[in-house]
Amino acid sequence: NLEVLAYFIDQAVLEDAPEKVANLLDRTPEAASQDGRFWRYRGWLAGVRDETSESEQAYRRCLELNPYDW
Repeated sequence: NLEVLAYFIDQAVLEDAPEKVANLLDRTPEAASQDGRFWRYRGWLAGVRDETSESEQAYRRCLELNPYDW
């Protein structure tokens, strides 16, 4: 369930737990590739890991899917 997974990832981001976020992202189904939230999570994770280019690409994809994402 994408909603439950998104909830747990949101909680992990709030806890500043990148390992937990990475673990949860590894379990996302194919359907998550069309959900901007999961690209936002990938962008956050890449940013925490100082992977600037990957972070920017993920955030751009997030905004393509949902231009009103925070």
